[in-house]
Amino acid sequence: MQHFVSRLALAVSVSCALVSSVAAQTPLKKTLPNGLKVLVLENHAAPVVAVRVYVKTGSIYEGQYSGAGISHLFEHVLGEGSTTRTKEQANQDVQSIGGQSNAYTSKDVTAYHITTAAPYFARALDSLADMMMHATFPDAEVTTQQGVIHNEMNLGEDDPDRVLNNLFYETAFLVHPVRYPIIGYAEVFDRLTREDIVNYYKSHYTPENTIVAVAGDVRAAAAFDQVAATFKNWSRRSAPTPALPNEPLQTTPRRAAVSKDVQLAQMMMGWHTIPLQHPDLYALDTLAQIMGSSESSRLVRELRENKNIVSSIYAYSATPNYNAGIFAVGATLPAANLARAESAVWQQIGKIQRGGVTAEELKRAQRQIETSFVFNNSQVEDQAEQMAYDEIGTGDPSYSRRYVARIKAVTAAQVQAVARKYLTHEGVTTAIVRPRTAAAPRTGSTPRRSQVAPAKLIKLSNGMRLIVRENHSQPTVSIVAMGLGGTRMELPNKGGVANLVAEMVTRGTSQRNAEQIAALVGSLGGSLEGFSGYNSWGVQSQWLSKDWRRGLALVQEAVQQPTFLEAEITRAKAQVVAAIRQQQDDPESAASLLLRRTFFGTHPYGRSSLGTLTTLKNLTRRDLLEYWQRVMLGNPTVLAVYGDVNADEVRRAVEFTFKNLQLQTAPAPRQPPIRVLPSFTVQEQQKPGLAQTVLFFGYPGITVKSPDRYALDVLDAALSGVNLPGGRLHARLRDNQLVYGVHAWEQPGIETGMFVIYAGTTKANRARVQNIIEEEVQRVREAPITDEELARAKTMAIAAHAINSQTNAAQAQQAASDELLGLGYNERSRYANAINSISVADVQRVARHYLRAEAAALAVVEPS
Repeated sequence: MQHFVSRLALAVSVSCALVSSVAAQTPLKKTLPNGLKVLVLENHAAPVVAVRVYVKTGSIYEGQYSGAGISHLFEHVLGEGSTTRTKEQANQDVQSIGGQSNAYTSKDVTAYHITTAAPYFARALDSLADMMMHATFPDAEVTTQQGVIHNEMNLGEDDPDRVLNNLFYETAFLVHPVRYPIIGYAEVFDRLTREDIVNYYKSHYTPENTIVAVAGDVRAAAAFDQVAATFKNWSRRSAPTPALPNEPLQTTPRRAAVSKDVQLAQMMMGWHTIPLQHPDLYALDTLAQIMGSSESSRLVRELRENKNIVSSIYAYSATPNYNAGIFAVGATLPAANLARAESAVWQQIGKIQRGGVTAEELKRAQRQIETSFVFNNSQVEDQAEQMAYDEIGTGDPSYSRRYVARIKAVTAAQVQAVARKYLTHEGVTTAIVRPRTAAAPRTGSTPRRSQVAPAKLIKLSNGMRLIVRENHSQPTVSIVAMGLGGTRMELPNKGGVANLVAEMVTRGTSQRNAEQIAALVGSLGGSLEGFSGYNSWGVQSQWLSKDWRRGLALVQEAVQQPTFLEAEITRAKAQVVAAIRQQQDDPESAASLLLRRTFFGTHPYGRSSLGTLTTLKNLTRRDLLEYWQRVMLGNPTVLAVYGDVNADEVRRAVEFTFKNLQLQTAPAPRQPPIRVLPSFTVQEQQKPGLAQTVLFFGYPGITVKSPDRYALDVLDAALSGVNLPGGRLHARLRDNQLVYGVHAWEQPGIETGMFVIYAGTTKANRARVQNIIEEEVQRVREAPITDEELARAKTMAIAAHAINSQTNAAQAQQAASDELLGLGYNERSRYANAINSISVADVQRVARHYLRAEAAALAVVEPS
């Protein structure tokens, strides 16, 4: 897979992952006799380990193959078999340890990684090492993966973000190979042969060109020994380091635009800057934060909130370890607003160049960068990636730990100076993806011992249920308030009101207006946002532990004191309209909604949680107030507080803060019944300009409390893997070049649910893909899965559950949801035992009961 949002800046761009480890030890490094570098970071907060291999080659280092995408093709074929394992055996080995395995290619790095439970560290390492040292590249598999990548190219043509990114780099760079797309150009890619791949393997995949990064619940000494033993037979040899040409100075503005079948335009304005080691790096990152990297930043407040001319806007500074740095501003917006938005960006740049930034802005930006250093490092895979990129870029795996201290030293004068130096009119490149019908625009921390306590449920006097879990491994706190609601509790003609209310609760309260809330949250470096699904509403937030009381007060304000000002409603509606149009532009979203309408009919589960353009337009302030009073204040609320807190202090604070909240139980409005389909039902939709065909199957599903959910999780794993591809469908479809992606999952509901199977393919392969999915569904109904499949599926489900539940935020969200829906706040702790109790007979029973073609639906979105 391509890594389009790769960490070009190695923890030096706010748009990238700035991470540190408070809970973990300092990264340790060794170089083995064969030249292989090994990095180990101990973190014993969770029984999980990430094993990652980084080869220092990507699309900019392809030399004679530039523009062909050989690094990306190589990533696809490396795991297709070795001298000791077939591809099937290699896949089974990873699945047998529940490993979350994947790979990606970026501009300068190709990475292969497995995250799994800590006891399986040695087996995960062995799987990666075997692939690196003993790959065979069978001819048939090379051909297969070339077909898979052609499907991926088609998907890329349907993704406006990817099209915009490629267009910008092709325009901004004239000679530097960073201008080439990672995936390559089809006409050059098609000339690659197996011989090219073998030559690339011999020249680029060497120990001296490779880093092994291990983070998680391991002992460093043992991990170093294990890596040394595993890679001892990998012979040392040098890898070429192609010289990268210097990009000529840009002296005139450049502009490029393409038209696509989309409803909203996308724009990127960018300027050439610096590589990683340049001293201006810190001021540029601070400038990006002030301009467009948070809700309180200048571009967001001015262009989105005040002028309402964009639906989203951001800024970032990318400073890679090679000579192709970029400072960029990007936006999604109606095409009619392109000229206004571009002018408004220049106005904001001019204000900074002439008047500088305020002391408050500077302090807030520095605080936000500092807090992101903690928030983005909750998972061991992030920690492994951080130290690997630090090592690749600087030779120091602890480099990012000093980064924040240097950010704190940035002055307002330095920020103004880099804005003047780099953001010039003659040096700008503007790339635009616009709708076909649109007119062209006019112009080093101290290690802490992990102390994690079991979660506690506390019932408060006002009816609120409080769940607290002390986790002192990091100085962060996640606070989630949640209640029954969402689309299911909307009145029939008020579609989208639940989502709009959730958007509005953080846009002004009786104590603060929207700008003041954004400024306060930004100054704390935290996050605060409302959310709404099909069955529930909520407010979620994250804070440094020293700020959790202020965060709790803001959550209470959002829940109990929203003001729903007309001006903010107008702004929020405009952004939801943009989201609805983006949903319609995306073929996967369009097919998913078509399936919902087909399967659930007029029940709320059958519509978009965003509403429609018509229902959204007709919603009034009175409608929002009615929903808030009836649903949010009229139903019991669950509050989950997870992190570096004292449970007794939290209980007292919540009792006081929410003392005026008196909750009752409001019934759901009368809704149309969920119909039972009389027979297999197919609905199709044609969209112009698509390169792919998307299929969504929907089978009868379960309620949220159904005991069958565990057997269905195992069935899902056996059919398609969990989180990442695997299982029977993947083997038949992906490995035969018929799809780029295929997945299955269950969507439980309060009344009922749906079991979904998705595939992305081409129009020519649609019938074959549909037949194979139907065949595999029927096969799993008629004959039991094997004992080996059962064991592998269980391990995958358990490991995925553990990996997805590493952070305070994920645990708080899950606990609140499980308690709210009647499963119990500690359901997470029972998951592994419940999965292990599933038998082959259980899997076949649920397959027969739920995967019934006569009660299923198929939604297809394809090119017209």
